[in-house]
Amino acid sequence: MNAIVNKIIFAAAAILLALFLYSAFEIFSLRFSKGDVYPDYSTLNSDPKGCKALFEGLSEINGVGVSRLMTGSGEIAVEDETVLFKIGAPAYSVKGNSDLYDFVFKGGRAVVFFHPDSFEAGAVSPRVKSKTGKKAIDAELPDGKASRNMKKWIREWAFTLRRSRTMPLPGQKAVPEPGYMEKYSFTGFPMYSASYFEVADPGWLTVYSSKGKPVVIERRLGSGTVVLSCVPYPLSNEALRKDFSPELICWLVGEKKKVLFDEGVHGMREEKNLVWLLKKYRLEVLGANLLLVIILLLWRNMYSVALREVAGSDGGWSPVNPGCSSSSGLGNLLQKAVPKKDIVKACYDEWLRIIRYHNVNREKKKEIDAIMEKGRSSAVKAVETYNEINTVIMKKKTGSAYGKA
Repeated sequence: MNAIVNKIIFAAAAILLALFLYSAFEIFSLRFSKGDVYPDYSTLNSDPKGCKALFEGLSEINGVGVSRLMTGSGEIAVEDETVLFKIGAPAYSVKGNSDLYDFVFKGGRAVVFFHPDSFEAGAVSPRVKSKTGKKAIDAELPDGKASRNMKKWIREWAFTLRRSRTMPLPGQKAVPEPGYMEKYSFTGFPMYSASYFEVADPGWLTVYSSKGKPVVIERRLGSGTVVLSCVPYPLSNEALRKDFSPELICWLVGEKKKVLFDEGVHGMREEKNLVWLLKKYRLEVLGANLLLVIILLLWRNMYSVALREVAGSDGGWSPVNPGCSSSSGLGNLLQKAVPKKDIVKACYDEWLRIIRYHNVNREKKKEIDAIMEKGRSSAVKAVETYNEINTVIMKKKTGSAYGKA
């Protein structure tokens, strides 16, 4: 297979590869931009049950830093100016989470909106009814081996997430308590969950209730505060479109300057690989340029103008003529890129291009055309045809190097 065919195949393969990569990128971009590949109540989800609108809306506020936490609250730097959102969290994501407790106790604000289908098993109910909580605490932990800090922490939470046997009726709403309604101008929102809270500590304050049962509660722990809700609907994309309550969102964020959305509650983790580094440091353009350089280098090396090597008498390889000038390189390039049967025609076409700028005897050109027509299809007579044409061009040479008679 000659060099021209190789060149065409290489170019076609490069174009097909580029089209495939571009098509794959567009398909995945459209798929992920739709948002429904992410879990419900994720800030990456743009469907009605997602929270992407909330994330992007808070990002537009000057002076507020908004980011996602992909690896769980254990890697949070405890700061007084931080509020942590856990939206769509399962019931077990709060109790037993010592990192969350430390975050709140040292001055952070935690806002946990449980998934509407979450509730705690009935086995934990004795703890809420117990006055001391000692027996229930030991029952919840394996083999009764509970640390002193863990016991104290579970007592301080002192709530149970329960679930009614019947779903809320259409049009049923969660209404704010009079004190919060007067102070913050809260409005009600639809109840799309059968869950509610059962509290065993007066430190919990009811913010919203539905049919007399708390659905949003708040309390202070140490230097921080925690807000729990069994209805994540107010923060969803659908709610921000139909039942937008800016007063509620402002109260949830408070005066904090840094907002974190924990995506770890959805099982999402960020893999720190090569693609992660490219995105973090915005090296996509650099990567594309490096790929282009590699392709160009491969293209260049396919057609080297270096002298060809042949097998020597000793079995090794040696240049044909190491003392040749750059014209030998041109000849070598022609041998690689032009088929033998077309070499004379290539020279003839180049000669026709050049003589446009010079005066050439018409009779001489007709004679050369006749020689070309006679030996056009014969690869064997290529040297003979070339010599005949060269003889015609050089005879009676005066003035012009291109055969002016």
